[in-house]
Amino acid sequence: MKSPVDYNIKNKLAYITLNRPKDMSSMTLKGLDLLKEAVIRLQSLLMNEALEAESNHASKAFMSEDIKEGITVFAEKRKPNFKGY
Repeated sequence: MKSPVDYNIKNKLAYITLNRPKDMSSMTLKGLDLLKEAVIRLQSLLMNEALEAESNHASKAFMSEDIKEGITVFAEKRKPNFKGY
């Protein structure tokens, strides 16, 4: 049985994903792929499983080449030029 917390978090994630396309347009393709996979996969998991899966997704994202660009963009306050890998 899903807890109210599980249900609430998944609803918020779905809302943000569906209602923030402008924010998402500046994301790296790898980041979008990971987000899509997470939204689809996390819906069927319990909270502890979902947190572990999210941790794995975050690790994949931080191992991408685009993370360097993201850090540089933040420091230089400019638009990103993500490569998608």
